[in-house]
Amino acid sequence: VQGGRVVDSIERLVNPGVKLSPFVVKLTGIDNYTLAEQPTLAEVWPEIEAFIGADVLVAHNAAFDLACLNRAAQACSGR
Repeated sequence: VQGGRVVDSIERLVNPGVKLSPFVVKLTGIDNYTLAEQPTLAEVWPEIEAFIGADVLVAHNAAFDLACLNRAAQACSGR
């Protein structure tokens, strides 16, 4: 966001390697069939990491999103 205007964003679906629960499917509208055709987090992580860089993230549920991104960073870096 620059000057109150969204200048760029990123959205990616990834294959989590596990089946989603019926609750998550109902909540998100995303189903297991759709995710089965998506790349893994490890495959898209370099793009996500490059997008984030040293910038500030803006998110609807930032605490949840940041926790997920931190776990992803650890998993994809082998730590």
